[in-house]
Amino acid sequence: MDILSIKDDRIKLIEPHDLNCAVLNDYVGFTRQDDMLHPDALSWMSCAIHCRPSAAIIYADEDQISDSNARMNPDFKPDWSPDFFRSAGYIGPFAVLRKHVILEAHLWDAIDRGLMGSQLIFHAVEEVLDAKCIVHVPQVLYHVRCLPQLQRLGAIQRATSALQAHLDRVFPGALAQHHGEDFSGQPWFRVRYPMPASMPLVSVIIPTRNAKSLVEQCIQSLVEKTTYKNYEIILVDNGSDDPESLQYFESLNGLPNITVVRDDGEFNYSKLNNDAVVKARGYYIVLMNNDIEIIHDDWLDEMISLGSRPGTGVVGAKLLYPDGRVQHAGVIAGLGGVAGHIHRYLESDQAGYQGRAVLTHNLLVVTAACLLVRRSIYESVRGLNDVDLKVAFNDVDFCLRVHQAGYMNVWTPFAKLIHHESATRGLDDHPVKKARFLRECDFMHKTYDDLLKNDPFYNKNCTLNDESFHRSMPTRFSSVAFIDQLSA
Repeated sequence: MDILSIKDDRIKLIEPHDLNCAVLNDYVGFTRQDDMLHPDALSWMSCAIHCRPSAAIIYADEDQISDSNARMNPDFKPDWSPDFFRSAGYIGPFAVLRKHVILEAHLWDAIDRGLMGSQLIFHAVEEVLDAKCIVHVPQVLYHVRCLPQLQRLGAIQRATSALQAHLDRVFPGALAQHHGEDFSGQPWFRVRYPMPASMPLVSVIIPTRNAKSLVEQCIQSLVEKTTYKNYEIILVDNGSDDPESLQYFESLNGLPNITVVRDDGEFNYSKLNNDAVVKARGYYIVLMNNDIEIIHDDWLDEMISLGSRPGTGVVGAKLLYPDGRVQHAGVIAGLGGVAGHIHRYLESDQAGYQGRAVLTHNLLVVTAACLLVRRSIYESVRGLNDVDLKVAFNDVDFCLRVHQAGYMNVWTPFAKLIHHESATRGLDDHPVKKARFLRECDFMHKTYDDLLKNDPFYNKNCTLNDESFHRSMPTRFSSVAFIDQLSA
C-alpha cells in the first residue's frame, strides 16, 4: 500500500482513528479489500449525487467474482426496504455515504471497533429521516468475493451483534435471530418485534356465499389454533341460499365473539368488506378469504407485532397451496400486466431469489386473502374501492394507496397459512365477467401507470413477464429515466 501511495497521490494509508481529519470530501465510499469496483462505479455514484443533492446513502447492485475473476450470480436489489435490510443486510459492502451522516452516526468509531459493510449502514440509516435520501442505482457496480468458510462464523456473530444493537436503539424489545445465510455467506435474520402492551382487539372479516365446509374449516382452525385471543370474527353472508350453510351460519351467531352479517346485494368484494369494517370494533382489521386455513398458532401475533410499528401500513402473510407449495409470497406491481405473485409454486422452505421467500421484506402490495392493517389507516385511505374495483385488484389498489399515504407495507413468511385459492368464486370466463375484468385492468393502468412500471421493490433488471426474478432481456432500465426520476 505504501508503494501505491507513492505512485498515486490519491491513495493514502491512514489508521481508522485518523479518518475524521483525513477525509475532506463531502461523500465517502466504503468497500472491502478483497472485492472489486466496476470501472463505471464512481461515475454512477457521482451522477446520483449530482441528480439527488440530498442523497445521504447511495448503493448499487452487485455480483460475485471468482478467484479467476469470472463474474456470476448478479444480485438485483430493491430500492430502500428497511425490513429487508434488517433481514439480509442487502445493501452490501459497497456504499457511498454523505460525510455529515458519517459524523453524526459516529462511523469512524464503529470502524475502529471492526465493523464494516452493512454493519456500518445500521448506524447511518438511523440518521436519515427521509427515505428519498437513500438512493439505489440499479446497475451492477461491485463484484464480491465469497467469504472463506472459516470467516463466515465470525461474520455472522458480528452481523448479529450489529443488528441487535440497531434494534436496541430504534425498536427496544425487538430480538434478532439468525435465520440462515445465502450461498456467499451473507447471514439472514428474523426480527421478532414486541407485541403491543394493551393487546388491542382485532376484527377478522370473512365474506362468503354458501361454502359451509370451507367457512367451517376457516373459522374452526382460527378458533382452535390462534394464540392471540382478543379478536372478533365478522362473517359476511353474501346471499347464501344453501340450507346447510344457512344452518351453520345461524349456529355461529350465538357465539360470543362471532357476528354474522347478511348482505343480499350483488357480489362486490370491496363493499362487503367496507360495510363490515363499519360494524367492526377492532383496532386492527384482518381481511380474510373464506378459504384460508390456519396452521400455526402465532400467525396473528406475528402480523400484529409488525403492524403495530410506527410507519407500517399493510401486513401480508405467506400463503401455501394445500400441497405445501407457495401461493403468495408477495405481489409485484406491473408483473404480468397489473400485478402478479412472486415465488409462486416454490416449496414452502425454498429461499427464493435473495432469500425473499423466507425473509421479512417490504413490498408495494400483498394479497387481501389475508392481510392486517390498523383500522385508522383503512379509514384514512377510504377502504377498498367499491365503485371501480368490485372484484379484481381492489387489494392492489388499496395497498398502493396506503403506500402513497406514506406507509411501508410489509410481507412476513412467519405468518404462514393455507389458501384453498378461489375455491368458491370461480373463474372470470363469462363474457360479463370478462368485460368487468378488462374495465378494472383499464382503471388500474390509468390510475397507477407509473407504479405499475416502476415498483420500487422490484429491480428494473428483472422481467415483468414471469414470477421468478428472471433477467429482463432487453433490460427495462433506462439511464435517462433514472436520472429524471432522481432529479424529480
